[in-house]
Amino acid sequence: MSKFDKRSYVSRIYPDHASIKNILYRLIRSNANKELVTGAKQTEHQLGSDNRSIKEIDTLFTWIEKELPNAVDELALYSGSNYFEQSQRTKVFKIAEYWGMYYLDDGSAMPHNHFPFPICFSYYINVPEGSSPFTIEGYDVPVEEGQVIFFRGDAEHEVKPSVHRRCMIAGNVIYNPSLPKKGFKGVKNHNKGF
Repeated sequence: MSKFDKRSYVSRIYPDHASIKNILYRLIRSNANKELVTGAKQTEHQLGSDNRSIKEIDTLFTWIEKELPNAVDELALYSGSNYFEQSQRTKVFKIAEYWGMYYLDDGSAMPHNHFPFPICFSYYINVPEGSSPFTIEGYDVPVEEGQVIFFRGDAEHEVKPSVHRRCMIAGNVIYNPSLPKKGFKGVKNHNKGF
């Protein structure tokens, strides 16, 4: 068994996938102009705030950002993190950047990770029959249309050679806790030493 198992990623299905699939597919396919040596095509990286005027992107990303706190809670259960001990934290996660991938026949993605980003996601727009699974730390995760997979940014992942027309959006997430301003007790107007 690899160090990662099915508890090391979190998967959800976007409930309105069918209504946004065709538009997102056309957007990614027509903008995936960067040819990778692995036989896939990639769009330019976009900021998480880019293209939010496109209704289909905005509704998907709004849903992803709403799902992130619960998904991260699930990931943290098995991480050894003290994330739960920080009860006063407001859990704020935002999509920092994203890009689209369009796979040609036998197209793949080499093993890589997204460090220093803490959380990443993969959203599957089009998954033709015969598509390869998403492989994370050696564990194969079957994928389907409308599925989003959340995982740690330092986790090595890849896509083995797949079939033509596989299409997805990958993204990196930042964690921005909202903490009340307190400062250290007993320190008033002390600027020395820092």
